[in-house]
Amino acid sequence: IESQRMIVLAGHAAMEAVMTMPSNGASYLVDVVAAGQHLYLVASAGRLGHSQSAEAAHFRESFRILGAKVKLKPK
Repeated sequence: IESQRMIVLAGHAAMEAVMTMPSNGASYLVDVVAAGQHLYLVASAGRLGHSQSAEAAHFRESFRILGAKVKLKPK
């Protein structure tokens, strides 16, 4: 794990983790979202550097919880 931090995703508290595995050349961006009594895992993987890519950001920002009331606003 390169880094981890608390963020707001889809209006809910989430923990973001950035991971790399140099041995296989992979990079991961993983978010765990807490919404009510549910946990959601949003993850994307690619080549080294993927976690900082526009594609990873686009995928993460497309995540929505339908029918949920937004509790938090992004900073």
